[in-house]
Amino acid sequence: MATEFYTKQKGPDAVKKLNQLWDRVTEQIAGTSGTVLTIGAGAKVLLTQASKQFAVGMPVRITRTSDVTQWMDGQVSAYDAETGDMSVLVAATSGAGTFSNWTISLSGQSGPAGAVGDKGWSPVIAVIVDGARRVMRVIDWAGGQGVKPSSGAYVGAAGLVAHIAQAVDIRGPQGDVTAALEALREQVELDAQAAADAALAAGQSAQLAGQRAQAADEAAGAAAASASSAGDKADEAAASAETAAARRDEAVQAATDAGQARADADTARDQAVAAKGDAVAAKGQAEAARDAAQNYAAALAGSSVTPLVPGAGPAVFATQAGKAWTLGQRLRAASDDGSVFVEGPVSAYAGTSLTLAVEYFVGAVEHADWNIALVGGRGAQGVPGLVSRGPWAAAAAYAVGDLATDDGATWERIVAGTTPTNPAADPVNWRVFARRGIDGSGSVVSVQGIAPDGGGDVTLPEATAAAAGLMPAADKGKLDGVAAGATANAADSHLLDRANHTGEEPISAVSGLQAALDGKIPLAEKGAVGGVATLDGGGKVPAAQLPSFVDDVLEYASQAAFPAVGESGRIYVALDTNKTYRWSGSAYVEISASPGSTDAVPEGAMNQYFTAARVRAAVLTGLSTAVNAAIAATDTMLAALGKLQRQITDNAAAAANASNLTSGSLDDARLPSVMTGKQLTSMSETSTSPAISGGTLVLDCSAGNQFTVSLNANITTLTIANPPAAGKSYAMDLEFVADGTARTIAWPGTVKWPGGTSPSLTAANGKADVFVLRTRDGGATWRAFKAGQNS
Repeated sequence: MATEFYTKQKGPDAVKKLNQLWDRVTEQIAGTSGTVLTIGAGAKVLLTQASKQFAVGMPVRITRTSDVTQWMDGQVSAYDAETGDMSVLVAATSGAGTFSNWTISLSGQSGPAGAVGDKGWSPVIAVIVDGARRVMRVIDWAGGQGVKPSSGAYVGAAGLVAHIAQAVDIRGPQGDVTAALEALREQVELDAQAAADAALAAGQSAQLAGQRAQAADEAAGAAAASASSAGDKADEAAASAETAAARRDEAVQAATDAGQARADADTARDQAVAAKGDAVAAKGQAEAARDAAQNYAAALAGSSVTPLVPGAGPAVFATQAGKAWTLGQRLRAASDDGSVFVEGPVSAYAGTSLTLAVEYFVGAVEHADWNIALVGGRGAQGVPGLVSRGPWAAAAAYAVGDLATDDGATWERIVAGTTPTNPAADPVNWRVFARRGIDGSGSVVSVQGIAPDGGGDVTLPEATAAAAGLMPAADKGKLDGVAAGATANAADSHLLDRANHTGEEPISAVSGLQAALDGKIPLAEKGAVGGVATLDGGGKVPAAQLPSFVDDVLEYASQAAFPAVGESGRIYVALDTNKTYRWSGSAYVEISASPGSTDAVPEGAMNQYFTAARVRAAVLTGLSTAVNAAIAATDTMLAALGKLQRQITDNAAAAANASNLTSGSLDDARLPSVMTGKQLTSMSETSTSPAISGGTLVLDCSAGNQFTVSLNANITTLTIANPPAAGKSYAMDLEFVADGTARTIAWPGTVKWPGGTSPSLTAANGKADVFVLRTRDGGATWRAFKAGQNS
């Protein structure tokens, strides 16, 4: 809404009046209340200020004054402008509790809640061999609802990719196994050396046994040459020689076995080395795959401490940069305990700013502990379950799946709606869910193929010509009334033939005959006085039998529907135009043509036309200029002109006095000498002396344009407040008086010095530095230069 005043008044006074008018308008659709209310839906009665502009049907929000997250939305159902009593029908709420500090304001209508999405799908990952590389591929999706995503994509550096060449190699470099292999080699060599030492000891034992055998042989020869007992000794020596030979053979075999053991140990060592290398390589691959999976998972997860109230629409989080999130990916930002979350696709991600288009959320309280992770699309809404509605009621409205009990059975509603017929007799809308049990030892299954209803009763139909059934009571009465021995073999045609009837029958014997005769008009009454009128050959009543005023006016839908040939003396009305016509003998002639516009209606002496010329020439009889006030929408033209004239008169009187001019601008007439090029002989500027407080100096442009500052401390923050609006030029003189100590000034970035370097300050006590700052863009840029230093 815009309101404009066209007067010679300028500057803050005009703005002040406009703000006052706008404040009065907005105050009429806002209020406060101290009524104790409990947050919840339904009717709420409260007391607010009187004389407001609240109207029935207006949407309002009742907000807890100390906590804007707790509110009630609804429509005004009643408001008494004299007492301030208000009733609101609340439809939507946020928060809970009972409070007594409320703010009432105009509100928009609440939008509908969004539908719950499908349950997300989780990928099933397999490791695929690609030459020397090992990559991960999505071979299936599990755990979701709705349409399953396509399989076959590979895991890339920033998400799923279509080609194997773009996939990340999860196989890491071979680990360092030199030390382990060296230790294993040394152990194998030690084992082989031990085996060789054992073989050498066995050879030495064999050699000693040979030496002993040789000594035995020599002893045997000497003994044989000696006495007869030498034979016994020779036998013993031979036995010892055989034993020694056997031991030598054993030693040789042991040496052979030791050599084979060394060869086997070398082979085992080589195999162990190869196996350990493969194991180390496999471990490196597994660790690389684990690291790749962890890195990928970490690239799709993040956190944020952005304060946010869950709700639909865009949600902006300040989070970590460098994540693998892409547009369209579905993310969930959940609180630490998981009870509150928002969920939707990524609509923007740049740097540390992440924006989600929230489609589904849980919770209504602000949180700042968000954990962000990738989720699948939400699953389809499940099939609603059955709802028990208690005993069936004829006037109740039922939904599909509702259960109702009637006559001992339970029925399921299959078509939504309201029906006055009980379920047992309404198979179109109801079906049996649980049949009523039958007392006794058994129950009826069917009778002639007809199953019992929910109450266990079987209803048999009446007999027809095509199907057997029950005989109606009326037919039974007819059969009982047939006389015994009556002729039963006469054909129907014989019985119906009147020629075979004898005697006379009264009129009453023929059903309905008397009533039909009573409805006939006697011939004697045709055209007679008090009788009925006759019809001519065209089916119309002759004019001689009609009164003069009957049928003179005929109405038709349009003129096109009139008879092709009219009748003289009659009036024809076209209902679509409300015009009347008469028949001239050859055509229909309009009786009262409309003038079409006021141009065809002559002006009268008293009621004359309203013209612009007459308005301009009207005399302002009754004009009063006694009131100096703002013009209201309810003022008459005379009252508005009176107020405006009084304002002009008062302002003109004040404008004539130069001492009354405190703000705004002067017209040319107020400065005749300056405007004609003459010398300006006198002018003064406002000077002020702001103080440094805690290292901060504030220069208020509205207080003057000459500032004298005692430089008794370093200025760490310099603020220039209230500069004129852009488009107006403003300059200030800054005089800094030193106190004998070297000081510094932290100039704001909007102050621009020649060459980009600010001047140093004079430290001599009592000396002053003078600088000039100018702006013409509302303080966005201040051009600075030195006017004098150390003066």
